[in-house]
Amino acid sequence: MERFHFTVETCMELYSTGRKYVRRPIWQRFYRMKAVKYGGPRILIWGLLRVTHESLIQVPPILNSKEYQKVLDTALIPLLNKDSVDMQDGASCHRSQSTLHFLDCRQVCLVTD
Repeated sequence: MERFHFTVETCMELYSTGRKYVRRPIWQRFYRMKAVKYGGPRILIWGLLRVTHESLIQVPPILNSKEYQKVLDTALIPLLNKDSVDMQDGASCHRSQSTLHFLDCRQVCLVTD
């Protein structure tokens, strides 16, 4: 099981701009909530998960292939061995020719979405 790695990026916001659901007691007619415009600050996080190790790294807000390869080179490649398999989703920076070439040169076994 040690050979599989799962990597993903996600955006985290201080305040969500999406729809919120609030539970209120039946006897209470209204529930007051502070309104926040524009969602507040956000950061993009890259994460790695495997049986014995987890990592979270803040990455640039727009992750292109070159920046993604820098993240892989510092956070993923040092953890791999010859039997490792990395699984990632189908984001454009994951599927770009330069990223696939980057991973191929480092002999990373890859499973994509």
